[in-house]
Amino acid sequence: MFFLEIYIFISTLIVVLGLFSTFHWFLVLKGKTTLECCLNDERYTPSNIWSENLKIVFGTSNVLLIFMPNISFLKNKGYSWGII
Repeated sequence: MFFLEIYIFISTLIVVLGLFSTFHWFLVLKGKTTLECCLNDERYTPSNIWSENLKIVFGTSNVLLIFMPNISFLKNKGYSWGII
């Protein structure tokens, strides 16, 4: 019975985190934040090129470097739309 409970818990966790990750990678590739998606905020027009959107969010367009720790300062603060 214990293994069945663990299996159900882990399966549910994988599904929920998979949906969460898919949604947020979709937003990253579209160049939007969660608030911009939910509120239909049109103050910022993202690039149509997904690699440019990756560069804005992560500071690099190299897919391998996205998963590496980064301690450098990014141009954007994440909460303002000021001039870069």
